[in-house]
Amino acid sequence: MNARVYPFMIPVVPAKSTSSIHIRVKTLKSIKMKIWNNQPWIETLTGSGGIVLKSGNIQPQPSIGQVAGCLTGLSLEIAADVFSAGYAPALNCIMGAGKLGFQFGLTPPWNKKFSLMNTLWNASVTAVDCGLSLSGIAGYYKMAGVFLANAWDYSENFKSCVNLGYADNTLNILIAAVGSFDPNEMIGPSGFGDKHWIQKNNVIPYTVLFENKSTATAPAHIVTVTDTLDLTKFDLKEFGFSSFGFGDTTLVPNGKKLKQFSMDVNLKPKKNLIARVSGKLDTITGVIKWEFLSLNPTTMQLEEDPFVGFLPPNNTNHAGEGFVSFSVGLKKELGTNAMLKNKASIVFDANKPIITNEFVNTLDLDNPQSQVYPLDATSDSRFPLAWTGSDNGSGIASYSVYVMENDTALRPWKLNTILKSAEFIGNVNSKYKFYSVATDNVSLIEAAPSQYDASTHITVDVKEFELKKDKLQVFPNPVKGKLNISLQNAPCGMYIVELVGINGQVCYSEIHDDFSISKGIPIDVASLRSGQYLLRMVYRNKSVTRKIMIR
Repeated sequence: MNARVYPFMIPVVPAKSTSSIHIRVKTLKSIKMKIWNNQPWIETLTGSGGIVLKSGNIQPQPSIGQVAGCLTGLSLEIAADVFSAGYAPALNCIMGAGKLGFQFGLTPPWNKKFSLMNTLWNASVTAVDCGLSLSGIAGYYKMAGVFLANAWDYSENFKSCVNLGYADNTLNILIAAVGSFDPNEMIGPSGFGDKHWIQKNNVIPYTVLFENKSTATAPAHIVTVTDTLDLTKFDLKEFGFSSFGFGDTTLVPNGKKLKQFSMDVNLKPKKNLIARVSGKLDTITGVIKWEFLSLNPTTMQLEEDPFVGFLPPNNTNHAGEGFVSFSVGLKKELGTNAMLKNKASIVFDANKPIITNEFVNTLDLDNPQSQVYPLDATSDSRFPLAWTGSDNGSGIASYSVYVMENDTALRPWKLNTILKSAEFIGNVNSKYKFYSVATDNVSLIEAAPSQYDASTHITVDVKEFELKKDKLQVFPNPVKGKLNISLQNAPCGMYIVELVGINGQVCYSEIHDDFSISKGIPIDVASLRSGQYLLRMVYRNKSVTRKIMIR
């Protein structure tokens, strides 16, 4: 067990007055405290009284009359021994018996004085006295023998009487430690992803959060926050203290790029307290230190009451939460993938320092790169378009793809898409050019290229024709007079329409554009012989046929 003794010189307290001494002990665990004062001598006692210890207990003191009565009884006891032994042999037996009875009444409690042995001894002596009184032996020798025999007992009785003049002012107290408790967090720019990717800005903001947990048994009196900056990464010239706060109080030091400050915050009327908040940056070591102090508004010294502090245990109103913040610049030589690490230390009162999480940011200074994959020189009106990209830092977040039609109109085709391919639908006989622009996850945007990545010329739309040919309409069938042919929304291009007899003879052959085919074309078959014919529509290298019956 570890223990310490602290002496205190207490000044004289005038009569009918009180005085007090406040002792503040910083400890993490409950402690046992023993308190006592130096024993006063009996002449300082005046009647009955007491002293009041911190616990409020009153220790009663005996009066001077009690001390004097004990000493008088001891004197009578000694006189009785000497007188009975030396001068009254006949009376010795009677005095010894009386002394023995007197001792029963004046002797302090048995368990504090070895009184049992003393009484047995005196009873034996009384018996011897009664026997020797009849023998006639001279009393002088007996007086000396009895005195010497009782000398130890006389000494102990005297100490007992003197000890009555001392008050038992020893007090044992179990003091339960009360204190604050601090969870904490370091917060920097949120950035992107697990590495918190960020652009390289002029300054980086940081905030340190602290909280006196709701399970704490006392408010925080002193809170110290310390942050050591990496001088190889951070530029202290751009450093500046930002806002700080606790509970519902938020304040900002007056000035820009402050390297130190101190403010007194009056918490009245909610609390009879002054909160002194100060901050200082050591420009040589890069150490930042904030200090929150709870001051008594009368003395402007630290508040001694353990239950009066600026930061109470937290509640649903967030009364036990606080924060500090600052911003700092970055070294010019930092490049992509440079990591910024920062953490702080927080101390509540006598608690051990608590280290916050280490907040890490990673710099991304490079723009992303992208391109559209090359295309064939000619294409159908529908064709797949694909693109890709890369980024040295945070990675690509999205792409925008732009298209130029016939060298006249540039327009965005896909904006901020995460896709890397899509089907493009164009017009037949049109020329198209494409390029892409990538944006990375810290919002750095690729510059538009000086040349297009890909180009193509749409000649015909065979695939679309293949999809729509089954919708070719031929009516009426059987026919007598005019035969109508149509293909709604026909793909762009030219169509060959033929009517062939069963003997292979071509009876009708004409070229039509997509507009005419979509609208519908009539064929006069009135002059043809009755019978079965084959209608054929040719689009580029594809065709579709229908059987026709002419009456």
